[in-house]
Amino acid sequence: MCAKGINDFQRKMSRLGKDIEKVISDTVMEFMRKILAEAMASLPAESSHLKSSFKIEKEKTGDVYRVSIFSDEELAAYVEFGTGIWARAYLSGQPKEVVDEAIKFYINGKGTTFARPYLFPAYYRYLPFMERELDARVQLLFDRL
Repeated sequence: MCAKGINDFQRKMSRLGKDIEKVISDTVMEFMRKILAEAMASLPAESSHLKSSFKIEKEKTGDVYRVSIFSDEELAAYVEFGTGIWARAYLSGQPKEVVDEAIKFYINGKGTTFARPYLFPAYYRYLPFMERELDARVQLLFDRL
């Protein structure tokens, strides 16, 4: 009986890494879909044609996963960050990762488009919930050992 318990535990431990990876992947993708849905609902009406241009992409390099929500339409970035003085005004109070993303679309600083953020606000709104949910779901795997 004791040997059976040890064998069961060893079997569970050998699957734990893959189970954790799947839980993390599934949970992150679930939240990315929520973030995208909220962002699309917040997209200004005059930019609604951009909705179909967004994609969620998951890639794995070694042991590192990267999940991105993106659009191939540059206009999506100009709606999010604004241009010219409006971009400067909006970005002055934003985290570095937002500024770093916006800088990729800088042309000459003379644009006149107001910032109408929709994607990063959705991301930051869901981030703490995603972190808590990840912790809870991974903890469940350990509790089942």
